[in-house]
Amino acid sequence: MERFLYIAIAALVFAYVMVRAISIPLVHDESVSFLNYAQTGDFLPFASIWDANNHFLSSLCGHIGYRLFGFHLLALRWASVLAFPVYAWAAWRMGLLLQHRQARWPLWLGLLLCPFLLDFFSVFRGYGPALACMLWSLYFAQRFLKDGSHAALSKSLVFMATANGFMLALVPLWGLTLFALLLRCRQRGALMRWVVLGLLPLIGAAGLSMLMSRFGLLYHGTLDGFLHVTVGSLAWRVFGMDTGLIRAAMLFATIAGMLILAITGSRRNALADHGLFFAALLLAESFGRVFLAHIVGVNYAEDRAALHALVLAILVVGFAADRLAGMIRFGWAFGVLLLALPIRTLLHANLDRTVLWPEQSIPDSFIVKVMEAEKQLGRPLLMGVHRHAGLPYALQLRRLGGDGDATAVQWPNSPTDARLELRGLTYFHDPHFALVDSAASGLLLYMRKEPWRGREFMDTAFHVQSVGLERSQGILITADRVRAGKVVLVANGTLSGPGPLDLRVSIGVFDSTGQALHGDHTVLATRRAIWNGESWRSALIIPRFPDAARVEFFLWEPRRQTFTVEHARLRALAMD
Repeated sequence: MERFLYIAIAALVFAYVMVRAISIPLVHDESVSFLNYAQTGDFLPFASIWDANNHFLSSLCGHIGYRLFGFHLLALRWASVLAFPVYAWAAWRMGLLLQHRQARWPLWLGLLLCPFLLDFFSVFRGYGPALACMLWSLYFAQRFLKDGSHAALSKSLVFMATANGFMLALVPLWGLTLFALLLRCRQRGALMRWVVLGLLPLIGAAGLSMLMSRFGLLYHGTLDGFLHVTVGSLAWRVFGMDTGLIRAAMLFATIAGMLILAITGSRRNALADHGLFFAALLLAESFGRVFLAHIVGVNYAEDRAALHALVLAILVVGFAADRLAGMIRFGWAFGVLLLALPIRTLLHANLDRTVLWPEQSIPDSFIVKVMEAEKQLGRPLLMGVHRHAGLPYALQLRRLGGDGDATAVQWPNSPTDARLELRGLTYFHDPHFALVDSAASGLLLYMRKEPWRGREFMDTAFHVQSVGLERSQGILITADRVRAGKVVLVANGTLSGPGPLDLRVSIGVFDSTGQALHGDHTVLATRRAIWNGESWRSALIIPRFPDAARVEFFLWEPRRQTFTVEHARLRALAMD
């Protein structure tokens, strides 16, 4: 009966995960991963753009889905979605290690319905698959530590290496797990597996992490302290608030669980004690993060990069409750603390946004209204957004059959046709704009009551044939106009190239000494990767710069790919 009930609950949660993967619009990190890695197929280390955004195995899965099914949400997110049943199966096996049913169910529900964590099985990121693999690795690690099974050792090592392929932030936990496994490797065969499947991949991953750190790419998180960065960020994302009371409750549950497991744990074979093993891992990983921050300057893990600690804390509380249940009456009630997690998830269930990035998922209804307004304008609509909504906006347009960009120039007071605002985060009042739509996430869509009309002062045709060049020859815009007021550039043409292109329609403003005053670009890869003569159009806003001496329009291809732009036209309009 217990098995069927668990399967039913897991199936319902899986259905929820899948529906959300189909319905939640793309967020910024997904958009960057799609454009830089999944769409191009360039995701391997040393052969792709260096960025911590590249979750290597996630990018591979996204590329496979894109090649097979095209640009669809589920085609990019399929690996995260399918990782949930793997995660749920591992959670089931973990729960079976507990002796008391009253302790098992809070653990199961806490793992299956943990707020914030659950989001990552519905988005194109590596965190969900990584946690599923990590949970299996820890399960098989316990199997090996208990009975010395070589098969369990191999599975643990492979799952942990795979987890790090999805989420490189797990390297410290990987190292600690390897150390624990080494203590049980008493035969040559086990030691060889440990070296080949564990140590060598870890050295490679650690070297890659150090290289990325040297390049300044491990930028997520800060050095402001473990409690503030790690505990505080998890409190905010999991419980919706970061207060002293919430932090105290989280620390109490975790530390109390550790103490219970330490006091009642096995003295003869501590490594084979499931709960004590998880408590030791969590404690050692936490102190390791403090050491790395103080000695090496590595940022503390923040929100999504600390999800593994959240999972370990849930395991610690669950196993501590099971231990108490065998010692005192109602000892299992300690695990009831975990029920706060599924309760919060159920209270805040939705199909349109994530906990971490609610303001980045732009509803379809917004895009439909924008496309309708653009038809009436007869030119690209100028949309003002915060800087992390630009790429999601352009890809939403593409997904719904549109073509366009957004700008963060002077947001939230962008001189545009429409603006995206955030309820509670920005204050916007302009008599020339009207609120036309809103979303539960707090996103607000404003549009001008009367269309903006500019005075055209330049109209020129151009043609570009670029072979191995990073940027095209520039077209100069009258600097007097930029010194006097805001200018809008509207460009269009056709584009072709032999392979994937990362072409940017760009502008630069410079003073009399050649110092750059302003730069901006739109990314044509949001439309497609392969161009065979299709048309494109784009619009850019140039703010007023009294010191402008040279204003230049050009095409930028950072990968120096060959491309041809034909039938192109550039218009410049002064904004009244």
